[in-house]
Amino acid sequence: MAATWEAHVAAWWLNPLLEKGVTSHGPYYLVWIDPDRLIAFNVTSECSAVVLIAPLLVVGAFFILSQRVSWLRGLAGIVSMLVIVIVTNQARLGLIAWATQTWGISPGYEISHRLVGSLLGIAGFIASLIALILVSGLRRARTVKEEGGLP
Repeated sequence: MAATWEAHVAAWWLNPLLEKGVTSHGPYYLVWIDPDRLIAFNVTSECSAVVLIAPLLVVGAFFILSQRVSWLRGLAGIVSMLVIVIVTNQARLGLIAWATQTWGISPGYEISHRLVGSLLGIAGFIASLIALILVSGLRRARTVKEEGGLP
């Protein structure tokens, strides 16, 4: 279901930007790469933002449950993380469509999907983790000495 939603959103924002438009059907978004050749990109579970969101949600939940962040700040951190991951993945899908339409399957798709798209996904994951930590305001655990307890 997430892949279908992501393909639909990618088609929606790419449609006015790419020549001959973009449409979607299920987990596919379809792009014209030649005047008479339509190609379907399948947003698989591995290409979905869910792959990046799931571990980050676990980290965010741990922050909240450890009581080192407030619920409100923890939720704000999780929302900021979600926005960054989703926008980054949409940019990756758009890059793949544009590069394939511009340069064809080889080298457009090959480079944009396997190399640049992977680097973009990794950068988005790191940026979202940093945002989660900064927005949540994660504090280190206090020691007994810092609390004015035992010497």
